[in-house]
Amino acid sequence: MIFGKTEQFAIEIAEPADNISKSLLPIRIWLNSTPIGTFCDKTYIPVFLGRLERCLSGDLQLPIEWAKKDTQEKFDNLMQGDDSAKYVLGLGDSFDDYNLFYYHKDNLIFFIWSLCNSPNFHHKNELIGSIFECSSEKDFVSSVLTEFKHHIES
Repeated sequence: MIFGKTEQFAIEIAEPADNISKSLLPIRIWLNSTPIGTFCDKTYIPVFLGRLERCLSGDLQLPIEWAKKDTQEKFDNLMQGDDSAKYVLGLGDSFDDYNLFYYHKDNLIFFIWSLCNSPNFHHKNELIGSIFECSSEKDFVSSVLTEFKHHIES
C-alpha cells in the first residue's frame, strides 16, 4: 500500500500476511521515483514516525559553505563533518543499507542519500556508488505522514 506520490515522496508498506501488530512492518519510502529501504526487514513504526516528525519540525539548514556545493560535495560533508549527525535520517532497520540525510531550505525538505557499498539486502546494482538528491514540499511530506498515521491507527 502506497501513501503519497512515488515520483515525489511516498511511504510504502507491504501488508503483513498474518495479523501481526502494526508497530513492526516491512516499509520503505520513495524519493524522486526511487525506493529507499527494503521489505526484507521490518521497522519499528514508532521510531519511523518519530524520526520523520523530527525531520518535519524545525528549520535545519546546511551551513552556507556546504549549501553552495554540488550534491557529491554536500554528501561528503554530511558523511564526514563534525556536526553532521543532526542531518542523519535513520528511519529504522528497513533502511540500514542507506546513508540518508535531510535538510531544509525555505518550505522544502531536501534528501541526500546513497546505498552503502556492501548492502545487507539485494538492491538494484545501479544504485551502488551513486548519490542522489531531491526535494519535496514540507506540507506534502507532512500530509503523507498524516495519511500513513491514520492508516496505522485504524
